Formats: sequence, structure tokens, C-alpha cells
Amino acid sequence: MNQHYSLETVTANFKQWRETRHSNRETTPKYLQEQVAALQPHHKAIAIREALNLSSAAYNRWCKAYNTPKESPNCQSFISIAPDQLSISQPQVESAVLCEFPNGVRLSFNEKSLEQSVLTQLFCLASGAVTS
Repeated sequence: MNQHYSLETVTANFKQWRETRHSNRETTPKYLQEQVAALQPHHKAIAIREALNLSSAAYNRWCKAYNTPKESPNCQSFISIAPDQLSISQPQVESAVLCEFPNGVRLSFNEKSLEQSVLTQLFCLASGAVTS
């Protein structure tokens, strides 16, 4: 979604759709949802919601759906060290590693479970190619 829409254009599009829809319970078409999300970087949320007569829940849902980058299998890892460059020195008695992922998952490893194979698998998770 790279196209820029004016608030006036989107307002006119919503007006036309509302006048021609079959039912008040009809789901807002995706192309209109995308247009609303495209307005977000250029206008205040309250101005968009008032002009289009939208609930804040619908507005927030559409902006999140269409303005959030989609992950692809070719995306780069958020970790900058390649798995083959990993090396583990002698573990400390009280050592631990905490991994926090973008999806909110948190993993904690102590020195007994912290092996190179575990680290390699963690690094491969971002690319979707987990080794065994």
C-alpha cells in the first residue's frame, strides 16, 4: 500500500459506498479499509474518524492490518551474527541468556541448556529454516 489518498477523496468514496451498499451491516470493502490506513501518516486520527464516521476500533484495526509490514520468508534476521560465526567459550557458573522475540515470546537459557545447537536454531528462526 504505497498510494496516497486525500481525505476528501476517501470521504467521497465512503459516501458513495454507503449510498449503494445493500445493508448497514455490510462489511467495509478492503479497498476502503486500505484507503483509510493510507491516510494515517498524513492526518490526525480524530480528523479521519470524524470525516468518515468511523469507530476508533475499526480505524485502529484497519491501520494495524494495512500499515504493519508483513514478514516474508526472505526478510533479514533481527540478529546480525551468522550461525556459523557462533562460538561458545567456557560457560560461567551463573550465566544465562534471555532472548526476547518481536512477537513477545521470551526464552531464558541457563549454562546447562546453552549449547551451540540451541543458539544456531534461535538464529535460524527468523529465516524460517530451523536446523535439527
